[in-house]
Amino acid sequence: MNASLAQASAASDAPSPRHRLIVATSVALLVLAGMVATVFWSEAEKEVRILCGLMTPSTPAAEVTRILGTANRLEVKPAGVDPAVGPVLTFDAPANLRSSRCEVALADGRVTTADLTEDYRVQEVAAVLAGVLLLVLVGFQIGLATGRISGRMAWGGVHETLPPALRRASAFSAVMLVAVGWVLLEHAGITGFLPGTAIAETGAWAVVLLFTLSAVGNLASSSRPERRFGIPMTAALLLLSFAVAYAG
Repeated sequence: MNASLAQASAASDAPSPRHRLIVATSVALLVLAGMVATVFWSEAEKEVRILCGLMTPSTPAAEVTRILGTANRLEVKPAGVDPAVGPVLTFDAPANLRSSRCEVALADGRVTTADLTEDYRVQEVAAVLAGVLLLVLVGFQIGLATGRISGRMAWGGVHETLPPALRRASAFSAVMLVAVGWVLLEHAGITGFLPGTAIAETGAWAVVLLFTLSAVGNLASSSRPERRFGIPMTAALLLLSFAVAYAG
């Protein structure tokens, strides 16, 4: 009887096709915009880091001019400075909110020092934020597994109290979410337990796929509580995991 009532309630919560399309389109556009911003941020960050690394001590001023001429996203300060005569120049990128910069000192027409400063890196910030959200999800899944959170919040919202099989599935999900967080931290370089980078890189893109499927599942859910909690959570984790995978 309770299961039948829960199923009827879940069905009544089902959004109309028009509403579902609007929500799905809005979420997709927001995530896509975030991904595009992440790509620009990451590429600007890489450009500053790579070009700064090319300006080794004793590099001629003419070579500095040539290197800076290859830049696509950088701004040099002071503007119009001639490396042949300017004692110090700095370049950074608006696309990553100037979170990284390179200060190049010259003397006698050659580089003496080139110092890279990075206030923060996008993959590290994204991995930490994803870790916080994943801890929330771990607690959520444990609550489902122990019956402390209504089953209407997950697994399609059919059951008010989850049956044993779905409780075990929630417990397993909690363990998997811990592993997901570890993979993201590994690929962002915050932890360093995995040998090499190929495993962490593959794992990070697998996490992106996982949260893509999770977001689709939440969008398709007939349970209003599940949609309200799951859609923003999985969309945020999709974007953050993409930032880690792409920029890591």
